[in-house]
Amino acid sequence: MEQSEPLPSHWSDLKAILRQRRSDPPMRLYLTAYAALGMILARLGDLDGAWEIATRLQTIDDDNEFGVTLILAILSPQEDDDD
Repeated sequence: MEQSEPLPSHWSDLKAILRQRRSDPPMRLYLTAYAALGMILARLGDLDGAWEIATRLQTIDDDNEFGVTLILAILSPQEDDDD
């Protein structure tokens, strides 16, 4: 993707482009891959990295199309219901 369409490296610049063009197929692929990276980081134990990706995606993904809610649910501590 970076070869076909260069994207800014700073999140503040990239966020505006992704938000505006999130329905374009190349941008959807990018956002899906970014969400998958968040899941992989969580699985590998890099919770801070996964949390950063999830919170970034949350600012773009209003309709939860990329699974941000799931990533955040996995990363959020769960209370035991063993009463």
